[in-house]
Amino acid sequence: ELFNCINDSGNSKLITSLPFETSFSSSSSWPDLIYLKDTTKEIKHLDLTSIVNKSPSKTLLIDEKVLTEKNLSSIASVGFKPSAMWINMKLPLNAKNSAKNTDLNIKSLEINQHTDIKSWIKIVEKVLFNGATLNPSIFTSEIKSGRFKLILAYKNNIPVGTTMLFYGKQAGIYMVAIEKEYRKMGIAQALMNFAHNLAHKNGYEIVLLHSTKKGKNLYKKMGYIAENKNYLFYLNN
Repeated sequence: ELFNCINDSGNSKLITSLPFETSFSSSSSWPDLIYLKDTTKEIKHLDLTSIVNKSPSKTLLIDEKVLTEKNLSSIASVGFKPSAMWINMKLPLNAKNSAKNTDLNIKSLEINQHTDIKSWIKIVEKVLFNGATLNPSIFTSEIKSGRFKLILAYKNNIPVGTTMLFYGKQAGIYMVAIEKEYRKMGIAQALMNFAHNLAHKNGYEIVLLHSTKKGKNLYKKMGYIAENKNYLFYLNN
């Protein structure tokens, strides 16, 4: 749903070669992903030849239930190598877990806060994308639509951390990034609580996220429940 919104706004391109879709932007390092259009169907044999020939994307996302030995062999045959694992997690929202006091200054950014938006993008590029460029219009157009809430944390007036709240059929949290020198100070948890509060105020009862293995324990302590797993593969040419 997130990628469909970005595609609909014209900020990324959608390529379909069933059972796969690709969402990518030629002017940005995100979105850039090949994924299954329908994750509810059982797929006994994955054929990636067509989508790889059509798509410039080098990243593949696959649900764990599809990763049979035969399908893993098909993925490897076109050059994809295992890269990372995402754990899909959810949190039931209520007043108890949606609000928490913090000494940080945390903002939900408005479209006219240009300097703050630039600071948010700069941190995300540096921490999550190894300095690769993100297209600002992807985020500003979705702020205007009301589907994205960019959240920025300041400590002593210095931008130090980010997250992004997506309003779709379900609420999702993305782009949790903390500057290296400000980690282990509770900033990530404060940002998450701020996002929970926003989602709860806007009528959502559950919030979703994808966690790395490293982040799983933090989210479990906050009450998140682990569900299924997705695996990322990178195309090695």
